[in-house]
Amino acid sequence: MKKSGSKRYWIALPILFSMVSTFPLVRENLDETARWQVWYFQTGMVAMLTWIWVVDWTARLWARFKGPDAQPDQA
Repeated sequence: MKKSGSKRYWIALPILFSMVSTFPLVRENLDETARWQVWYFQTGMVAMLTWIWVVDWTARLWARFKGPDAQPDQA
């Protein structure tokens, strides 16, 4: 039986929440420094989510070619 993938990205939820919660800040009247700080923060969050996805995808691909005994969902 295949394990559900819904629990796999639980770590991404606080990252996604913190990124989305800063979206309204971009539209406010911020000075240039604050606008750049928000932009760097959001870019960092996207990079972290992308890194989590790449590591997970690489582990699954590696396990697929490793053999039938490989179990990618177990550490």
